[in-house]
Amino acid sequence: MNFGGNFINMGLIDISALQQCLSTLDEADWLADTSRQKIAWVHRDTHAINLIWDAEFTAASTKYPLYQRFASALAPLFGRLEQTFDDGGRPVRCLLTRLVAHGHIVTHVDRGAMLSCSHRLHLPLQSSDMVTFTVGQESITMREGEMWEINNMRPHSVTNDANEPRIHLIVDWASSEVLRRFTSSGPVDVRTSQADASSGA
Repeated sequence: MNFGGNFINMGLIDISALQQCLSTLDEADWLADTSRQKIAWVHRDTHAINLIWDAEFTAASTKYPLYQRFASALAPLFGRLEQTFDDGGRPVRCLLTRLVAHGHIVTHVDRGAMLSCSHRLHLPLQSSDMVTFTVGQESITMREGEMWEINNMRPHSVTNDANEPRIHLIVDWASSEVLRRFTSSGPVDVRTSQADASSGA
């Protein structure tokens, strides 16, 4: 979503339950779906696990098998977002992204219908001072447990200079007005929008 800035600090989140869930994942979970890297070359240094995905831009989002492992840990976060935005919305996408050690997500702008009008929220679950997130001309270090909204309509990139992977939980939050707009107009043609809709740092 485009707003008058690059980042919005949404405050601290207790991520202990999410980190516990994260510790149950193995390498096979991270490598099970490589479509994101194949569709969007900017993510060649990343691995992703979809938990919630509104691939068809319809009234309901798909919950992937691993969502159930994270559901109870995600509930307080989603409750906080409901209170923060107070817009009758819901998460239309929720995924885990792992950027490999010494990896890069090159400068890009997210595209696709839903990404242009939903809040893109990043919550670092595993990170370090050696990870830099840049939006526009502003670069910051996102600390573990800090939730940030990024202006994904501006050029953005990530550099991980650490010896360990960086892992973020990404949530795309759509207001009820946005959801009505999409459902009333029918499904978006994902043949033309899916590659862009997979974007995100």
